[in-house]
Amino acid sequence: MPTHTVGRASERRVYARARLSFPLRLERVAGLRHTQRYFLQTANISSSGLFFLVPLRIEAGTPIELEVELITQPIARATVHLSAAAHVVRAEPAEKVGWFGVAAAFDDISYRRDESLLERSSSP
Repeated sequence: MPTHTVGRASERRVYARARLSFPLRLERVAGLRHTQRYFLQTANISSSGLFFLVPLRIEAGTPIELEVELITQPIARATVHLSAAAHVVRAEPAEKVGWFGVAAAFDDISYRRDESLLERSSSP
């Protein structure tokens, strides 16, 4: 999606970040499975990384694994998930007490498409 259609976050980065709010799930922090479930969302995202708020302090340099739900059913014919290995480049206290803003750079990205709705609708 072109960033000019959704608004660009103000910054001086090489890759423009779009101010988009997608559901985000933190899978691993420093190699350990993250078991607590919070309702997390991206604040902005680009092809090189993202920024999100989380109620835990994660130090710069920490490897993380996350999943972002980019497109959801029933709006689309399939749900598309971005899974990424990333590392934290910046963490800062957020306005909400106990929460932190985390900027992470992608190290490896893969996409998964769930076409279960599509498959059901095409069955006889």
